[in-house]
Amino acid sequence: MTKRVREGDSWSECASIAYTKIEITDENIKNGCIEFRKKLTEQVIIHLRDRIPGKIVELNNKVNISNKPGSILNTDELREVMIEDTPISISSNNQIKELVTSVKSEVSELIEMIGSIKLWVQLNIPQIQNGNNFGVGVQEETIQELGRVEDATFSLYESICKYYSERARLSSKVIKYPGVEDFKQAIRELDERYWVSLRCSVADMRNHYAWLHDLLTKNWEKLSKPRNSEDINMIY
Repeated sequence: MTKRVREGDSWSECASIAYTKIEITDENIKNGCIEFRKKLTEQVIIHLRDRIPGKIVELNNKVNISNKPGSILNTDELREVMIEDTPISISSNNQIKELVTSVKSEVSELIEMIGSIKLWVQLNIPQIQNGNNFGVGVQEETIQELGRVEDATFSLYESICKYYSERARLSSKVIKYPGVEDFKQAIRELDERYWVSLRCSVADMRNHYAWLHDLLTKNWEKLSKPRNSEDINMIY
């Protein structure tokens, strides 16, 4: 007779319980889980075949970097916000607002893709066994790299909040001390700096897509079938 798990049972007692006690018994739930994994695999294939290459091209066009060194740091396109001598209020920089909206959309899309790819790799990690675990090592390192890109992408949200907080602080100073020209100049400098930062962020996301596509396609066999592919395949 199979022992039933009770609250307070020791780990050694629980470890002796048969696998059948944790196996899904409801056929609808079981089929739903199988379908979920199938859809996830299909989604990852679409990401690698269509969406990620498309984002590389799209973001590269958005950055629009010329061959001239330092072109990404150019702020000629950014229009200066006019500040009156005795301002009652100071308007936001509309160009930066538009770029922030675009960047937030790109961040959400990249994080969504990374999340689904990372989960797919995690679910493809096989049962722990002795012997050939090189493919599993590739999977684990890929998960770490995906997490690193995910963290870097999330940090863009924090930078947006910091920009608006700092600009609001400087704007209140300009309204309170309209005769101090340096506060007005500080707003202009902040706008220029963040304009460049956002453009660099778009370039970074393009680079993340390009790097992820290269990493995942080169190691596809190891990621999808970690113990069935040849050891000669390398992660980089």
